[in-house]
Amino acid sequence: MNKSETQRERHRLLKEAYLKKRERNPRFTIRAFAAQLGMNSGTLSRLLSEKQPISEKVFEKIRDVVIAEVPWSASQYEMIPKIDIEIFRLITRWYHFAILELTYLKDFQSDIQWIAKRLNISIIEADDAVRRLFRLEFLKEDPEGRWVDTQADLSTVGTVDTHQALKMYQHEVLDLAKTALDHISSKERDCTSLTVSMNSSMIEEVRKILSTARRQINALSAQSADRDEVYQLSLAFFPLTQKRKEI
Repeated sequence: MNKSETQRERHRLLKEAYLKKRERNPRFTIRAFAAQLGMNSGTLSRLLSEKQPISEKVFEKIRDVVIAEVPWSASQYEMIPKIDIEIFRLITRWYHFAILELTYLKDFQSDIQWIAKRLNISIIEADDAVRRLFRLEFLKEDPEGRWVDTQADLSTVGTVDTHQALKMYQHEVLDLAKTALDHISSKERDCTSLTVSMNSSMIEEVRKILSTARRQINALSAQSADRDEVYQLSLAFFPLTQKRKEI
């Protein structure tokens, strides 16, 4: 990595560590994180907003705290092509896709604070996500200055094995569904379930049915005029019983 790439990576690792702590404790503050890192909150705020570089001396001081929070070690980050690291991060955080869909809303604003408020995420999360979407060219700015979705094909970008990233994404989506059950009126959501018994060979037929449903809902979205909300669809079909040979 050259010096600018190293700085970007250090800033990303620091922000990722802070966001992980915020996930466990939404009341976790920059001041509290600064205390853990042994620095003042003003300095940490400038580092998180990338207004100040992270020197080798500073990074060595905070390395243990930062690396403990991120899903991959620093050595692994060095070995993986940068585009793949970005794709991994893109997939694992649900709000990247939500931001792309936000751009289709009639009241969309190309503004970090507006995005953060609409998705109920922190300004740091929104800023980090928008920067990543621009770097990967999933977002671009049109001649009027409005941010627009480029409809890039994620499956053709990078070479990283996305299996683990997709699992992490599905965990986040399921957590969102649980939150929706408690905080969103039943008039604004549809959360249903079905328990059935069938021959295991029929799972491919079930997959086809669910795939058709996803495509139909996606087509309905494309036909929708004056879009005003972003929704999440999550479909899960799995066995409740243990395999007989495992009993």
